[in-house]
Amino acid sequence: MTGPPIRTRFPKVKAAQCLLRQGHYYDGRVTGRYDRATARATRRLQRALNAARDDRSTVSGGFTAGTTATVKRYQQALGLPATGVATSEVWAALRQGRR
Repeated sequence: MTGPPIRTRFPKVKAAQCLLRQGHYYDGRVTGRYDRATARATRRLQRALNAARDDRSTVSGGFTAGTTATVKRYQQALGLPATGVATSEVWAALRQGRR
């Protein structure tokens, strides 16, 4: 008896790769696979959020619940809807160094 097929691609990773690419943090291929390039780009986002908010959230390379919460806090500080998704408005504010 065989188990369920192993999933090597994940829609949420693909979405994260697209958003990281939009923010110019990721220049790899959008594959849906969590790889070193995706982790490196996510760490860059986490560090940028920490710098923008004087926050000390964990820089893990994983888009965790903590990362989502940090994005939400940043969006609230900017007066944006707190969705936890790094939208184009979030990227623009990070690039401008907005707090």
